[in-house]
Amino acid sequence: KAMADSAASSPPRRKSSKAKEELFHITTALRGRLLDNLRNVVKSSMMADPDMWEWVRCLVSAWVDQFWVDIEEEVERNLAATLTDQQEVVEEQAPSATRLPRCWVKFRAFVLHHYLPHNKSIFGKFNDPAYCVMFLLTLIPVHGIRVLLFSVLLAMLIFPGPPDEYQLINFILLFKGMQFLTSGIVATILGACKYYYCYAMQKDDVRLCIDLHGPGAAQGVGQGFDYLGSIVLVWIAFSYLRSKQRSTSQRT
Repeated sequence: KAMADSAASSPPRRKSSKAKEELFHITTALRGRLLDNLRNVVKSSMMADPDMWEWVRCLVSAWVDQFWVDIEEEVERNLAATLTDQQEVVEEQAPSATRLPRCWVKFRAFVLHHYLPHNKSIFGKFNDPAYCVMFLLTLIPVHGIRVLLFSVLLAMLIFPGPPDEYQLINFILLFKGMQFLTSGIVATILGACKYYYCYAMQKDDVRLCIDLHGPGAAQGVGQGFDYLGSIVLVWIAFSYLRSKQRSTSQRT
């Protein structure tokens, strides 16, 4: 009976995989025509200027033709790799979160749904009060807060695994962008305010005021933690990204 059940469940998967493979081969000519039409559109838009010199027009046409060969090969390769991945993922099980605490799973779902939503642009995010609170927390000019918050966010993306490739890349870009805002723009404004305070309120001994209350004064440990955390978190995310790429290349 067990053999009969397994035999009954395996044919639909095999039929679905074979149907996708046949569809992939059948649509080869259609994909070629679509890419050719797209190449013509790109050419016409790049050479639409009637005052363009003829030799520049020839160079642009030759460059597009040469570049388009690489595009067609990349499209075909990625489609074939995607089809192969789907055939192998069918046999794999999705990551399970049953071993994780229920409170962590709920908290993870809340944070990721509001801070990294799949269906909202940046304008839609700013209409969400929960996202605005999280965003303002990352802007607090206190060393270590941004690193701690993004450490929790990275842990949410990694556990339960395996992490998504797009989310890892998005985390790296988002983290470095917030570093530019918090440790760059906000810290610069705060430092300028400290300098102005020393100049306006402590004119008798400006140097002593800057040494005691100026930018970076008595903040060596916090600055070191923030600096190292900004490096370590990115490399952790990048290491998971590289391991995922290696596993994908081995499957393909």
